[in-house]
Parts: sequence; structure tokens; C-alpha cells
Amino acid sequence: MEDIIVADSKDKSSVLELLNFVLHSSLDDDWEDRSDKKSPPPDFVSAPNCIMMEVMMVDDRAFETEDHHIINKTKSSESDLYKQVKSDSKLLNDSVFVAIGDSGLPYTEDHNYDRYLQNFKRVVNKHKGKIDLYQKNNPDCNRLIFFIFDESTPYVYDKHRGRKRGLSDYVYTGLQLHRVYFDKSFLSVFDDPRIDCVIWFAPYKVYTLPDGSHIQFPPVYVFSGKHHRVGIKYNKSNVFSAEL
Repeated sequence: MEDIIVADSKDKSSVLELLNFVLHSSLDDDWEDRSDKKSPPPDFVSAPNCIMMEVMMVDDRAFETEDHHIINKTKSSESDLYKQVKSDSKLLNDSVFVAIGDSGLPYTEDHNYDRYLQNFKRVVNKHKGKIDLYQKNNPDCNRLIFFIFDESTPYVYDKHRGRKRGLSDYVYTGLQLHRVYFDKSFLSVFDDPRIDCVIWFAPYKVYTLPDGSHIQFPPVYVFSGKHHRVGIKYNKSNVFSAEL
């Protein structure tokens, strides 16, 4: 599979132009970094090229409580591990430390499609709600890129899930790759003519087959928010993490 999928649309040439600029530009020379909390958003601005870029991160573990607090038990666990190791300077030195946290959640809740979808919508909508502010802060910039770093696991669709299985189902399970880039429930959040380009980076969509081989889902999907994409309507009860 190709590493990058660029969707067909009337403004595909404009989308490709923005993608190529992101791929070949220098963060130090071509962009003004405003990602700290003190600078006016969005995260990056290339004034000479009239381009703004907002960067966001999503996963399939965070969730919002009834009182609107965002909880991510895996991230909290990783942070606690890092603090414990950091407190003993002899353990770190110049070593690279990677923390793998344990959420303590049942496997059906740890990587959960509905949680993934709701978290995705919450994050994207939060940034969409600030587009007017981005434009106010940069009146000479008329092009906006949303860069999404998607840390979620790969998902599969099982058309038989929740049904009584027949003998034939043991021969053909009906499992299909969940094509998240074409999932109508995810795509609908991007229907906004103010978004000129979406760069959706999902590097962890790697499927392990029974024979031990792997399928790498294309890690990058690029499209415009100016054109509605129909997509596939999945029954969320039949979509689950391939890691389960």
C-alpha cells in the first residue's frame, strides 16, 4: 500500500500543494512556532505563504466525564512511571526511557471504538471552534491545515458480531479491516469549508495476520474539508480493536 492517500476532489491540486509544502518545508525557516500557550494560535504560521497549521492529537483511550473532565488512565500511568524513574537520576543518565502505562481498564474499554469516535470528534470540534480566532489573529493568511496525530490502535469490523454463529462462520468469520479514513462517522466532523487541508497521520494501524505477517494501513490520509465525503456507515457495535 502507498504511504499517503490523497482524496480526489475539485481542489485536489490545492491540497497537494499544501501537503508538499508541509513535507518539504523547514520548521525553523518556513514556520513560526506558536505552539506554546503564550502565543496567539494556531500552532504554526507561515506568513510569507499565507498558511496556518493547527496540530492535534487523538487516541482511543481518553474519555470525557459528566463534569467535562478529560480522563486518560494510560497517559496518567505513563506519567507516574516517568516521575518515579526521573526521581532516581542514576536510572536515567543519558538513556532513552519509554514508559508503557497500564490503564487498569477491562480490554473492551481500553481500546474502544465508541470512545475513539467520541474523543476524535471532541478534539477536532474543539479546534474547529477556534478557526475564527485563527483567522482574526492572522488576517493575511487564507489557508488552514489541520494536522492530526492519531495514536489509536487498528480496528476490525465483524459483520457477525452479536449474532448466533453458524457452522460456515468458523470457515469465514466475516472480519474486515476498519477503514477509518472512509468511516462516515469520523469524516462528517470535517465538513467545513474553512479547512483547506486535513493531514491525518495514523502510524499504528498495523494488522497482524494469523500467519504472523503484517498489513500496514496507509499511515497518512489527506483531503479537503471543503467537500463532503460520503464514506461508509459502520455499525459501532460490530467494530472493535484488532489488539483484543
